[in-house]
Amino acid sequence: MAKMMNPTKVVTGVCRFSYANLWEPKAMDENSKAKYSVSLIIPKSDTKTLDKIRAAIQAAYEEGRNKLSNGKSVPPLTALKTPLRDGDLERPDDEAYANSYFVNANSITAPGIVDIDRQQILEHSEVYSGIYGRASINFYAYNAKASKGIACGLQNVQKIRDGEPLGGHSRAEDDFDDDFNDFLEVQIDGKTLEETNYTAVPGSIIVTLNADYAALLPVGEHTIGIVSERGTA
Repeated sequence: MAKMMNPTKVVTGVCRFSYANLWEPKAMDENSKAKYSVSLIIPKSDTKTLDKIRAAIQAAYEEGRNKLSNGKSVPPLTALKTPLRDGDLERPDDEAYANSYFVNANSITAPGIVDIDRQQILEHSEVYSGIYGRASINFYAYNAKASKGIACGLQNVQKIRDGEPLGGHSRAEDDFDDDFNDFLEVQIDGKTLEETNYTAVPGSIIVTLNADYAALLPVGEHTIGIVSERGTA
């Protein structure tokens, strides 16, 4: 039997998690309900995810017209608060949000948290602000005393890979990762690779070639060397 598609639900592509409160709910103030939440930083190049989010926001608007009505008419979507926001405009001083949009998603119920193999993650230190992952989110209309618009609900998250922790906090396993602390450089076919062409993160050392650089490599096999004070792996 075919699955019924929910037009207000989106499963994102790989994005970065910021302000990740996924293990314990937090309240904004003493008058607010405690919620699980995360800010999803979506590259502007991920047009597939952004198009899905825009379509889901439109669907939530259409479904929520009665809720959004003031009794006579429904405000246009452009006049309402919506959750898809431009990081370059709203967070110009935060490098993590450069060239990206972001969506703040929250829920009063705990999200499911799985790894790349869809196995449940139990270790809290594995999920933190700075990791890369995917999320299932849903959009809905709201009409509160002070404002009305479209909000984003958080359903489940999937961790894809580690990343540089955001907010200045480091993980204990990274602080004592001797392999990464000894890391010197990356070599391709015996030649040193410029740092701008790759990213390296702990765990013990995870190197990812930038897509633009990888596209320029000649077709065929290549030897990648991870050089540390202990030698080349």
